[in-house]
Amino acid sequence: MAEVAPHEPLRGHSSQLVATLKMTHGRIVTLCDWRLSTRVPKWFLPGYEVNFSVSDQTIGHARGSFGSTLHRGEVYRYTYSKDRALSSATSTVAVKCLWALPDVHFQYLEQLFERSGVSKWTRVRHPNVVTIRGASHVVTPPYFVRDFTTYGGLTTYLEALETRARECAGSESRGKMETLTWQLLYGASRGLLHLHEQHNIVHGGLRCNNILVDKKGRAVIADYGLYTLACDARDSGLTEHFQLDVFDADAGEQLRWQAPECLQEHAAYRASLQSLSETGSALVSSRSPSASAASFATDVYTFGMCILEALTRTVPWEWHDIVTIRTLKANQSPLPPRPRFISSQAWNLIEKMCAADPEKRMSLAEASQELKRFGYGDRVSSHSRSHSSMNLALPEANASAKVDRVLNSLDEVSRKLVHLDGSTKDLGALEADAVAEAEHVFTSLEEASEELQNIQNRSCNGCATDMGELEEEASQKLVRVLSRLNIAFRELKRLGMGDKATNAS
Repeated sequence: MAEVAPHEPLRGHSSQLVATLKMTHGRIVTLCDWRLSTRVPKWFLPGYEVNFSVSDQTIGHARGSFGSTLHRGEVYRYTYSKDRALSSATSTVAVKCLWALPDVHFQYLEQLFERSGVSKWTRVRHPNVVTIRGASHVVTPPYFVRDFTTYGGLTTYLEALETRARECAGSESRGKMETLTWQLLYGASRGLLHLHEQHNIVHGGLRCNNILVDKKGRAVIADYGLYTLACDARDSGLTEHFQLDVFDADAGEQLRWQAPECLQEHAAYRASLQSLSETGSALVSSRSPSASAASFATDVYTFGMCILEALTRTVPWEWHDIVTIRTLKANQSPLPPRPRFISSQAWNLIEKMCAADPEKRMSLAEASQELKRFGYGDRVSSHSRSHSSMNLALPEANASAKVDRVLNSLDEVSRKLVHLDGSTKDLGALEADAVAEAEHVFTSLEEASEELQNIQNRSCNGCATDMGELEEEASQKLVRVLSRLNIAFRELKRLGMGDKATNAS
């Protein structure tokens, strides 16, 4: 998809001319008693508000957009102030020109635009969807006007960044590029989900060259509904006027992305073209909804193929021609072989989105959540762990200090008991129960010291969230040791040796 500036400067009508045109229009409406407000579509964008060059040789062909071409231009919005002064604002836009219409009445085009849902397209507002400013059906060629995106298609943008990153950061850039790819794909999924859920719009022709990147570095969905418009042109009998075959030429390439159920539509249309060429008749005009096989489920499939395209930086089924791809998909082979460098988690997501049976495909909402996890999950988890560690740093330090104080207290108790033991041995015989109690105190002290040492080791190697439990356990050990010590002193005092032992110590 090319978005290049024309050589000549862009200019719109002067404010004076616009004022004259509006005044003339108003007088004609008044004199003829016309009510044109209900006849002019809200999406209509008159030619004097759009300026672009169709003759510029540098303008490229918009592959994947069913024969349309893309130009860079400017749009002029004219508004009246309260004092009726006319002012204008200029914006850079992309102008998408449709197919040549030499002999088609403008009324047919307006009906086609309305039937395809152009009025819905111009109401879409989302950070991950390109805004369509309006359209015109009364010019040749007819066109749509949308916001200009600075960085073009997704894979082109990623390839440029990847090249620059390798030059600047070397091998370290690979992980960052993969993360960025997932983040952009997540943004694109949010845009597509908005089209589905809020506007009931099926894209129909999704591929990475109409997932664009805007000036803020966001992935945005473009060309939504254009496939449906082309199918409606086919079904309405206007194909010969449009000089358009939706399923041949560049559009045939769309089969690389499209779901297997779209093959039946391709086959039926090719058969109808062959029949028409033999009979010389025209396509039957239809007022029914488009026979396009595109659906929310096919959008999920094509978006899965876009994920594969973004990860590999190349089109799906790169080494196969369209005939081979058609045969493979008809034989229940909806995916090309897995590239070796794609992780099992990523491939599992692609497989679920590109299941041959539409009923078994994962929903777009579920896929969007998976993409969010791939793009932001590690960052969120790391941030949460860091935040938790910061919050627990102070309690952990306090708990460790308390464990140290417990051990110091036990050391002090141990020294006193050693002195006590020596003094009691010097004083002579103790009653058997007193001796047994004293020995029990020493044994308890040794056990408590060992257990507290284990607690301290665990506090160094364990999780910070366990420090409160360790602190409580250490305190309980100290209480039990002190209890035993008190029992020993009470027993010695009963024997009349407590004061002597204390003095001796």
